Amino acid sequence: MKRNPFDTLASEYEAWFVQNKALFQSELLALKQVIPADRKGVEIGIGTGIFAEQLGIRFGIDPSETMLEYARERGRDVVNGVAENLPYPDASFGFAVFITSICFVDDPEKAMMEAFRILKPEGYVIPKGGRAYSSSFTKCGCINPATAFAASPVLPESSVACFSITCNSSCSAFNGCGILNFIIIIF
Repeated sequence: MKRNPFDTLASEYEAWFVQNKALFQSELLALKQVIPADRKGVEIGIGTGIFAEQLGIRFGIDPSETMLEYARERGRDVVNGVAENLPYPDASFGFAVFITSICFVDDPEKAMMEAFRILKPEGYVIPKGGRAYSSSFTKCGCINPATAFAASPVLPESSVACFSITCNSSCSAFNGCGILNFIIIIF
């Protein structure tokens, strides 16, 4: 079994947010602009739950048991697991958020498929940070033209992009899922 480095770095992770309070508050402000307040959501890669607590996200998953202990202390309903094999039923959440966690996932494409699987119709995947979440869309050859718009910057040097992708019924990457909704925060 591979050792999770976050099991030994949880206290340093927490300390970073205390030492960099202004940056943490800026990230929270940006995320609050796009996290749906009226929907049940899940944070994939919840870590210590420091973001989930501030954003009102009750549910989360993370592979680090040490990090999850912090999240439980914050009153989050969390499970130990990985993004590529989410332990939730189909169509159980209104949104799924990856807050700087998609870049730590072994198989980002599978993680995104899992995130969309657990979403209710009209649900959103909100990846903040990372780089791999769009690669499968351009490679699978199943995408109709996407509609997109970019909001004015939430904070200096950051912006929010919201878009939907219509996936053909012959799509193998996302099982002909129809419309995939994204909200992406760019820092």
